[in-house]
Amino acid sequence: MQRFTGQIVDENGKNLEGATVTLNGGDITKKTTTNKNGYYTIIVPNNVDPTKTTLTYSKSGLTLKTIKNPQPTSTFTPSQESQIDDLYGGRLNLNNSFTSGKYLITSLTDQDRNNLDFELFHLKEFIKSNPGNYSITIKASESKVPNYDREEFLEDGSPNPNWAGPEGEFRPEGRIEAKILSNKRFNSLKKYIEDSFKEEGLDTPIVKSEIIVSGPDYDPTIPKEKYKQYQYVNLNASLVQANCKTRTIDAGDKISGDKLLYKPPKATKITLDAFEVPDRFGINNKWQDYYTQSISATGNLLTWEFIVYLSIYGTSLINDDTIKKTPVLKSDVRKSLQTDLDNNIPRVKVEIVQFIYNRISSRFGKKGADEWRNTVSRKSNDELINNLFEYVDTNVIDYTFKYPIKRENTVLSLNEVSESFILNQRKGAIISPSVYSFNMCDR
Repeated sequence: MQRFTGQIVDENGKNLEGATVTLNGGDITKKTTTNKNGYYTIIVPNNVDPTKTTLTYSKSGLTLKTIKNPQPTSTFTPSQESQIDDLYGGRLNLNNSFTSGKYLITSLTDQDRNNLDFELFHLKEFIKSNPGNYSITIKASESKVPNYDREEFLEDGSPNPNWAGPEGEFRPEGRIEAKILSNKRFNSLKKYIEDSFKEEGLDTPIVKSEIIVSGPDYDPTIPKEKYKQYQYVNLNASLVQANCKTRTIDAGDKISGDKLLYKPPKATKITLDAFEVPDRFGINNKWQDYYTQSISATGNLLTWEFIVYLSIYGTSLINDDTIKKTPVLKSDVRKSLQTDLDNNIPRVKVEIVQFIYNRISSRFGKKGADEWRNTVSRKSNDELINNLFEYVDTNVIDYTFKYPIKRENTVLSLNEVSESFILNQRKGAIISPSVYSFNMCDR
């Protein structure tokens, strides 16, 4: 993500509050207003090209000002895939972000703050995608251990009269009654969300609260670490009704293999479409339990059998669909390989070269294989593919696996899912990142 920040002052150096700042970058437009000190912040994805971007400053009674090709003041990389999906919502877990007795957003680490800004970006996109069909809730829980106010200064920078001292000190005035700490965390996060929306000129969403005290009664003989699981803050973004829209996940979207999803109200099924390119020649030798291969098939193009790499788990719903091998003409294989090489997919060429090298080495020795590999840089794609099929076993030369592997309209029931579940992209020996799409619907 890219962060554009700045301060606007007039010709006398006075801070300009309420000035409008607009970022235009390709297909994306972001607006915000300056705060009382004249500062603004705009956050956009990394794929927004600064060289094609403008920042425009405006305020009634003042001259319009535009800056071309502004450079971001900072960039940051989220530590995980967005937990809030633009179409389906989700849950941002801030469990370990607030340390003991802390509740101000300014107390978060830089990484946690960046992750929060990243999720708020997706929260705004979720609301834009589902106008009038969303609910935002902050759920804050605390355990029954004694809690203390560990914020030395308040949000405005003034000393906190209720400060309990640094960790390990227990000033009586810093002791907090049940739910007060969770309420402080709720109010701090709620204000940060509202300010973020206001800064972009967006309508502030209604943010509901769910404040609870959970876990067993406090026992001073039990380590406080045991109670940590009952102290958490979650930001929940959910649909009111299923929207039946399709979400596509491609290589550019992925950071991790798992996607946490929340079942929309009244959704009864999820439909999956999967696309994947396998390790066609068995070079990686990393077949996991999710991929099976006949012992006699090592190194050839025929007798593969794959298990679809999308599954749902985390509930009683588990599904594995086996995709059987489908024979196709060698001419189709040649055409597909030619397309991949022409599109400069590096892994394809690497595996073709390695496959041929292994075959030459086994038949004519390492010297002959090395001599052939020295000629690879001078070979055209056609010549390389011709060399490949010269060394494919004759008993499997007519047919091979059809690829890319596709699985379309795999419909799984969501009736057994009460709330959340995980869509898992299983990783095997593949050439390129996989692509899949899904929708959760009631029809």
